[in-house]
Amino acid sequence: MKHQFKATIHSLFTKLLSAFLLLGFLPLLFVNFMWYHNTSRIVYQNELSNSQNLLNQLNVRLENVLNTINVNTYPFLFDRTVQDIIASVPASPDVKRENEIILKNVLSQIKENNTMISSVSFINDFYKICSVDSGVNYDILEKEHWYQDFMTYGRTETFTPVYINSYIERRGTEVIGWMRRLNYSTSSQTAGNFLVEISYSTINSFLMPSIEGTDNTIMIFDTAGNLIFHPENNRLFSPDPDDKQLFQKLKAGETLFNFDYNGHEYTIVSNRLAITDWYLIMAIDTKTLLSSTTQAARRVNIITLFVLIGTVICSYLISRHITKPIFQLSDTMKKVEANQLDVTMPPSSSHDEISILSNGFNNMLSHIRSLLHDIRNEEQKKRDAELKMLQAQINPHFLYNTLNVIRWRAVMHNEITISKMIISLIKLLEFSGKKTDEYVPIEKELEHAQSYIDLIRYQYGDKFTVRYDTESSALSCYTIKFVLQPLVENAIFHGLIPMEETGELTIRIQAEAERIHFSVIDNGIGMDLTAPEHNPAFKGLGLSNVNERLCRYFGPDAALDIHSDNGAGTHIDFFIPAIQTPPGQGGYADA
Repeated sequence: MKHQFKATIHSLFTKLLSAFLLLGFLPLLFVNFMWYHNTSRIVYQNELSNSQNLLNQLNVRLENVLNTINVNTYPFLFDRTVQDIIASVPASPDVKRENEIILKNVLSQIKENNTMISSVSFINDFYKICSVDSGVNYDILEKEHWYQDFMTYGRTETFTPVYINSYIERRGTEVIGWMRRLNYSTSSQTAGNFLVEISYSTINSFLMPSIEGTDNTIMIFDTAGNLIFHPENNRLFSPDPDDKQLFQKLKAGETLFNFDYNGHEYTIVSNRLAITDWYLIMAIDTKTLLSSTTQAARRVNIITLFVLIGTVICSYLISRHITKPIFQLSDTMKKVEANQLDVTMPPSSSHDEISILSNGFNNMLSHIRSLLHDIRNEEQKKRDAELKMLQAQINPHFLYNTLNVIRWRAVMHNEITISKMIISLIKLLEFSGKKTDEYVPIEKELEHAQSYIDLIRYQYGDKFTVRYDTESSALSCYTIKFVLQPLVENAIFHGLIPMEETGELTIRIQAEAERIHFSVIDNGIGMDLTAPEHNPAFKGLGLSNVNERLCRYFGPDAALDIHSDNGAGTHIDFFIPAIQTPPGQGGYADA
């Protein structure tokens, strides 16, 4: 039968696989893969070409802007009046003041003619003039490292790195400087330095629109590797190690390459501005280059998904008639695994292998139910015998010591204490011997434990104190008999009595949701839980017996939870269901 069942499964698998192949699932995946591979390459090249064209356009536009700024400076560079002023020594302070007014007007006109120009300055031995009206501290300007480099190396003209023009009062804006050395027309000696400051914000507004809405980045490096432009302004003044590595590749002549920039992969496209020798680069997010391919692939995948769903539905409809009896058998087996033994397979009039399996499974269930019924009867008889044995077994040594204490109390004292001891002993014997019910109210079980504790305390005096922490709603529920007294006995004789000082015993019974929480806690010497077979607390009718009975009646969740530390006491917990009415004598599971 098992071989036939396996053969049926393999046959079903073959039919389902044939249905998938018949409807074109595998060919569709192959076509989808080939299309994605080829399209990705084409789209990547197109996107890269578009980015290169965009960079070329930005290059041309930026050069045009710089050329325009250069042309705007011609009135100062080539004006005859200006040339005569800077080529001569002022004859008097009044002449100097008149010349300064003329030069300032020319510089101011240059600034007004181009909004990208932040300021224009001219500096020589006689004149220090700026186009702005705010106070100018030229000492700060002349201490800039790029200014000193320009003066030291004797360049004719240069573009500075980005700096903050803090030398101009109430300015402090980010600018790029364009410095030019002016010579006398009659000699090669320097007549002065001409500085045009280009507003960084205008360059930013000029370049940023080209990358808005993308993960791309535009950067400009000068020939020294200084960042002239970056979308993150703080990078201009705090260079990143990746910037230096990137510039080295640009300096080596690479114009198209992949680069891991700040942990993100980019494709670098670069160009050089002829007028400044700057490196203009665009860092394109590699994922962006393939975004069009990804969108197209997503659409194809959606179509493929719908085709796949159709394939699965068709295959299901084809195979449903074959697999339905197997599903019914599997569902019935799962119910049996969940202890639902009253289920059966629906009768079948067919004579195939599945029908044979179903009938055999029903016969097996019938035998199992019969065997379980016999086992329950045997277990019930065993529980009854154990209870009777438990009721009959009272520790003779305990009775002897108790009666001996009562006798000596009667001889030595004529007090009511003796009466109380006798009452406690009567309650203890009455609960153990006369009541035959398996389930009792928790209140009665607690009274039984209290009677036992009273007798022990009469015997040992103030050796320990007892604290009860109970809820009335919990005491009205039911539990099986003899679960508290053995735990209390264990706590007293194996935890508290061996102590030299006075100990404390706590009995806690609390209602928690649909469960009752029992706790027996002592602060005695503790127990060794690593070797329970050598511990007397686990022998006889002690913890082991209580744990076994709790699990038998209420399931494994009711098992004792014991925590004990040497010298720190023992904490025993267990949970049982909150039973409002006493169930049948066959255990809580039968209620």
